[in-house]
Amino acid sequence: METIKERWEYFKKMGLPCASDQQHDEAKVAFHAGIVSLLEMQIALSKRGLKQEEAAVIFEGWVDEIVVFSKERAAKVPINMPDQKPH
Repeated sequence: METIKERWEYFKKMGLPCASDQQHDEAKVAFHAGIVSLLEMQIALSKRGLKQEEAAVIFEGWVDEIVVFSKERAAKVPINMPDQKPH
């Protein structure tokens, strides 16, 4: 996947298969805001003139933040299998 549109379509398919049109619209705004924010962070990082190893440490920190958020979110959102009743 090389375009933002492709990433959005994949995210929508995998993460929002049963969402309403309004939920898709709201999620798309948040999705694009996240992309803009990450690009701004990458641009700012590139302007600091860091060595590749130094930049990699910062980037790994961003990945760690994403992992923590994902785990916290997964713990809050129940996943219902087709044969289960919602919580």
